[in-house]
Amino acid sequence: MARAIFGGGLPLSLVEDEYFIAFCKKLRPAYELPKRNKLSNELLNKIYKNITENINQHVKEADSVCIISDGWTNSWCEPIINFIITTLKSVFWKAIETKEKWHTGTFIA
Repeated sequence: MARAIFGGGLPLSLVEDEYFIAFCKKLRPAYELPKRNKLSNELLNKIYKNITENINQHVKEADSVCIISDGWTNSWCEPIINFIITTLKSVFWKAIETKEKWHTGTFIA
């Protein structure tokens, strides 16, 4: 459930929505939805750690890698740089907020 919420970009408040709760009870009456606090702390950290470990293992096992970067500005006009590692399968590596630094070739290099 948690991974579906995080991966789908759904609001964490979904687990508190009366209609969603009723829907889940119809599907499986005995299932207890996680509380929002557990979802945003324990479960998020657990899933993040698991995904990070899987990505690190994938990169370690790769014969070759290519690092790709892409600069953009988010909806609050903050400059961001994404890093993607490409092997036979591309994986998102990380995004960093660059604060006052803009997306120039000199800065990204």
